[in-house]
Amino acid sequence: MLNLPVEDMHRKQKLQTYDQQKKAAENFQDDWDPYDWTKMLDD
Repeated sequence: MLNLPVEDMHRKQKLQTYDQQKKAAENFQDDWDPYDWTKMLDD
């Protein structure tokens, strides 16, 4: 009905490995870097 992927249709999602979570966190940090206003606090 909503054309969602099958894995999104179930309540229990597949667990991510440590490496997958680490990679996702690194990607988020790289994407967020241009908008990180907290770097101005160190100046």
